[in-house]
Amino acid sequence: MESKKSEEIKKKAEADASNILKGAEQKGRQIIEDAKKKADAEASKTFKEAEQKGRLIIEEAKKRPTPRQVRPLRTLNKKDA
Repeated sequence: MESKKSEEIKKKAEADASNILKGAEQKGRQIIEDAKKKADAEASKTFKEAEQKGRLIIEEAKKRPTPRQVRPLRTLNKKDA
């Protein structure tokens, strides 16, 4: 009789443990999924910011005079001196 009762208790404990484990696994997967989404959003934002800065640097570089454009000005300044 006692062995039946202890076996029932053991089965109930295993079922309870299984339910707890399933809940913990589900919660863990949800946390990981949320973290991935957050990381992807932050990475996307960082990439967009870097891309924008890169484009600004390129635009500024295009506005600067090239060495060929600067050289004639230097020669003119030397002649004037």
